[in-house]
Amino acid sequence: MIEHQIFGSEDSTDYDILCFVDSIPEIHKAHDIIKKFNSDLSEIYTDKELNCNMAVERGGKIIQVFKGTADEVNNSAFLTWVSKGSSKIGSTLRGIGPTYMDKTGRNFIW
Repeated sequence: MIEHQIFGSEDSTDYDILCFVDSIPEIHKAHDIIKKFNSDLSEIYTDKELNCNMAVERGGKIIQVFKGTADEVNNSAFLTWVSKGSSKIGSTLRGIGPTYMDKTGRNFIW
């Protein structure tokens, strides 16, 4: 089974799925792997189209992705978590979180 996480809004027309890998391969191989993930997971999630992406995670933080940027995926995953009722950290839900993430979230360089 592919270690993965669905994120995004529930009313989306597709499933955005983040598949966790140890490293992102070169682009041609990565495309083939994404196609395989889409194929394998479409047997489980049959009611919507799939949009798979690969990510490398370290210590609970997404540090590299195949499509997009790590910041975009981290923000999408966070907003999915908040939208499901887990707003225990006091989000204003006004979209200002990324402003503060610039000051607090980037506390190391790889």
